[in-house]
Amino acid sequence: MKMSDEKKLTIRELIDAAVADGAFPCASIIAGTPYEILFEYYTGNRSIYPKTAPLDNNTLFDIASLTKVLATVPLAMMFIDTGRISLADKVTEYLPEFLTNSGREIKLGQLLTHTAGCTPHLPLFDMCCNYEDAISMIAKDGILHTPGAQVLYSDLGFIIMGRVLEITGKDTLDNLFMKYLYQPLDMHNTSFRPLSDNIALTEKDPKTGSYLNGVVHDENAKFFGGVSGHAGLFSNAADISKFAVMLLRYGKACMKQIISEASVRAMTRNYTYRLGEDRGLGWSLKAERIPGTDSYSSAGGDLATPGSYGHTGFTGTSIWLDNTLGVYIICLTNRVHYGRENVKIIRFRRLLHNMFFASLEY
Repeated sequence: MKMSDEKKLTIRELIDAAVADGAFPCASIIAGTPYEILFEYYTGNRSIYPKTAPLDNNTLFDIASLTKVLATVPLAMMFIDTGRISLADKVTEYLPEFLTNSGREIKLGQLLTHTAGCTPHLPLFDMCCNYEDAISMIAKDGILHTPGAQVLYSDLGFIIMGRVLEITGKDTLDNLFMKYLYQPLDMHNTSFRPLSDNIALTEKDPKTGSYLNGVVHDENAKFFGGVSGHAGLFSNAADISKFAVMLLRYGKACMKQIISEASVRAMTRNYTYRLGEDRGLGWSLKAERIPGTDSYSSAGGDLATPGSYGHTGFTGTSIWLDNTLGVYIICLTNRVHYGRENVKIIRFRRLLHNMFFASLEY
């Protein structure tokens, strides 16, 4: 697999034009195979306000909902591999708060496929006193629909799943992720609550008037102390590429099997095609639907092959992988630095992924 210098230049021009157009202040993009980096480009400034600061290849990004698939889902699969949980387990086996409410039939697998019937969002940071209170609030007011009836993307399901993993692992999520994932993968620049000064700033905090710097953008994750199953993780493109390579190698990395091959295949199976959207365990999947009507998976572009998979993050991040072709592409930006209403990245992602897949030479 390779890309010509001419194609690489064209992709760089697309990224530079997006920066100039105000889609995002900066971008850190890596694409490759398990054996080599095919494309790598860093451009722009990690902050514009309150002052300009340049991006470099070590800059960390708030990766937002990529936390779901780079942390919560793989840890859940590792716990399945080792006999600690099953996706057929009911949430009530771990969280008795759900016994007397409409979520008493929810299974762990429904949390990970966004079919648990959870409402997409609740402002828990305004409604609750602490983390435990938030779990009870989700059980009481966070279930909208009958479990299994439809796909409804929800942060709440992953907040619940994160708590299940803490109970099962007898530790906090940040410690569990570090122990089981990031230390074995040598992802030393990936963590919650980073201490680095080299971070891409996100949005202005309306309460303080300061731009968020190393503090998670998501309000609920911030309320939980910066650590949650749905958001909170910071990383850079080079570190995330190690995770991508592990998935393309079906769970193998650093001379060991991090996640079983069976679990990687299970993560990327389409469980929700008949519900009108294409979901694996956490991942959005590309399926054979009419172009432009494939809902969330359109982020992967028009040329992504059926069976490829990925995820996006609200702050302006994304990852897309194709295990058949053996390629990945990671795009990290801080598009919310210009305000969360700035949505130019939605179209940019499609264009970027289209150009990437079109540029591959076999």
